[in-house]
Amino acid sequence: MSVKSKRLRFEILKRDGFRCRYCGATSVGGAVLHVDHVRPESDGGDDSPGNLVTACAVCNGGKSNIGLDDSLLSNATAEDMKQNAEDIRAYLASCLEQRRAQEEVRQVAYDHYFEVVGPHVGDKISLQLDAALMGLVQNDGLMVVLKARDITAWKASQSRMNCTDAAKYFYGVMKRMRVEEAA
Repeated sequence: MSVKSKRLRFEILKRDGFRCRYCGATSVGGAVLHVDHVRPESDGGDDSPGNLVTACAVCNGGKSNIGLDDSLLSNATAEDMKQNAEDIRAYLASCLEQRRAQEEVRQVAYDHYFEVVGPHVGDKISLQLDAALMGLVQNDGLMVVLKARDITAWKASQSRMNCTDAAKYFYGVMKRMRVEEAA
């Protein structure tokens, strides 16, 4: 089940620094964040702030409705536990590699976007833009974002566009490409 109050969800995300309490992933890094019950509702857990933590979709899905004190390995042999530990290490290495790849894609999109639009000043704008670009890359794919960037670069070279106009044009190109793809 999910936390019913949107305000409570936001307060938990804010309390946890918009970071997964299990692995440290952030939404800026591309993670989808949820609010997770430490003690599952199916086991009597409630929506009190002490029973809620921020969890990325990967960790929350992996945990399922198992409490942190519960173990699926209680009857496991030493060999089973050793194999499980190896599997966990391999899984964590895979997650780390996936995050590195996402960071590389984000950086490519970010760099190409700023070649056309120019840099923005201020951390807040950069974080918002960073999240927006990662959303575009995740929804539409890196190649579509780069194609929109190239179209915007060509248009900017044909006319005198300021940063704001170039950004608006870029998002207009993205919107047009989605409409064309849907048709």
